[in-house]
Amino acid sequence: MQTKVLRAFRSTLDPSPAQVVAFSRHAGAARWAFNHALSMKVAAHQQWRRAVQQLVDQRMAEGDARKRVRMPVPTKPSIQKHLNLNKGDSRVGRLGEGVHGWRGRVRGGMKSERMGERAGCPASLSSSAEPHDSAQCAGCAADHG
Repeated sequence: MQTKVLRAFRSTLDPSPAQVVAFSRHAGAARWAFNHALSMKVAAHQQWRRAVQQLVDQRMAEGDARKRVRMPVPTKPSIQKHLNLNKGDSRVGRLGEGVHGWRGRVRGGMKSERMGERAGCPASLSSSAEPHDSAQCAGCAADHG
């Protein structure tokens, strides 16, 4: 018979006063976001219950009314969008001078500023069989004629 040995390690955090403030702010923001999402889900459920009750008041069986009423459930993207509208999203609108949005960097919208000399032969020259000027590329294995 084999025996499994389980080990546990207990550690404690010893944050600085500034870190305690940051932890508190993050926990508060997370709690606020959770409560906002929960309130949206509760509101959708209450709206569904009112719609079911209206059908029951019109003499429909409650089971049939529950099956008949379809209410969209808030999804994560819709909750996030609503949350950003409520808290004020700083990414909306024109960005300040010298500030570039993350989309430009991801999609190649920003030009790259190189430091130093380019190494290697440009792809257009290295694939050609014709000799070319060695000043255009450093350390190229092609015949520079």
